[in-house]
Amino acid sequence: MAIILTGSFALGAANSRSDIDLMIVAKHGRIYTVRLFANFLAIVFRQKRARNPNIDHSGKFCLNYFIADNYLQIPTGRGHEIDAYCAKNYGRSILLFELGPVFQQFLAKNRTLFEKTEMKRNQELLTYFPIQKTPSTILCTIIRSFFEFVLSGSIGNLLERRTAKTQIRSIESDPITKKWPKYIVYNECELRFHPPK
Repeated sequence: MAIILTGSFALGAANSRSDIDLMIVAKHGRIYTVRLFANFLAIVFRQKRARNPNIDHSGKFCLNYFIADNYLQIPTGRGHEIDAYCAKNYGRSILLFELGPVFQQFLAKNRTLFEKTEMKRNQELLTYFPIQKTPSTILCTIIRSFFEFVLSGSIGNLLERRTAKTQIRSIESDPITKKWPKYIVYNECELRFHPPK
């Protein structure tokens, strides 16, 4: 798993009204479950970006890209505009947190895309925040380990199927999906929501 900063903050182009774009790498077979929990936490802590453009979303999290850890290569060939956008947006992404060497694998898998569009990775931008072993983080680790154990088996498979079915129904009925179908991707490997603003 990994949490990666993208968008205006990663590009150094943020302003006082910018939201915080995050790309989340999920364990394969759990992408919809991870999206469910990520959105739940963002809503509970009131940090999720509102869809209404008239509401101030500065400093709020925009959870618009989820990929599975066995699908780290950004698809290409979807048109020059989309390929260039992906190269620019993810070629300068910044690692915030990871479990395992996910980020380096992501960069290696997409090196050709980044170099083709002259968005070579600047290693000096790499930001990594190691977890300090405090009582609160130890408790969080125990809780995370418990949920990983419970959700790694049949219960996790059932939850993934149910939440996938619910989310797909919601995505397909969304007017934005119908208006910008090529900018909305949803499958077991990739969940990407980048309609034009």
